[in-house]
Amino acid sequence: NTIVIVTSDHGSSNCGETARFTCTNHFFKEQYHIPVMIYGCGKKHINSYVWGVDVPYTVFEMCGIKPPSDWVGASFLNTDRKYAVVEYTGGGVSDVIRRPIMFGYRDDNKSFVVKAIISQNPVADDFHVCEYYDLNNDPNEITNISSQLSDDEKALCKAFFINRAKHLYEDNKNYA
Repeated sequence: NTIVIVTSDHGSSNCGETARFTCTNHFFKEQYHIPVMIYGCGKKHINSYVWGVDVPYTVFEMCGIKPPSDWVGASFLNTDRKYAVVEYTGGGVSDVIRRPIMFGYRDDNKSFVVKAIISQNPVADDFHVCEYYDLNNDPNEITNISSQLSDDEKALCKAFFINRAKHLYEDNKNYA
C-alpha cells in the first residue's frame, strides 16, 4: 500500500546529446524530457507524452480515487497523448499580465515556441512564433526555421495557445 515517485521538474540544456549555451527557460528536448519512476504499479513503460500535472491524476488512479473536476491533467497509465506543451511565465512570482509568457509545443515531428503578452481577449497578432524546429530533418533542434514558415503555419502555431492564454489571464487578473 505504498507508492514512491521519483522525478524532477525539468532537465538541463547544458548536458546530454547536444550542449547548449542556455540551461533554463527553454524548451529543447533535454529540458523537458524528464524521467518518472513510480514504485507500486507493476512494470509498464509509458511511450506517450505526459505532463507534470499528470502525476497527481496518476496517483489518484492508483489509489482508486476520482480526481476533483477542476484539475487539469490525465493519468499517464492510461493516456496516449501525442504531444507535450510547456509554459514559462518567468522566474519568481508569475505575472502573465505584465510580462511575456512563452509556450512550447512538441510532438514527434515538430517543436515550436510562441511568445506572447496576453490580454483578456488574446488574438493571433498577440503571439510571435520565435522558434520552430523540424524534428524529422533536425532532431537535435539546431536550425530554427521559424522565419521560413508560411503565414498559415504560423497561425496554426499561435492558435494552439490562444485558449490557454485566455485561461491564464482569467486566473491572474485579480493579482495584477
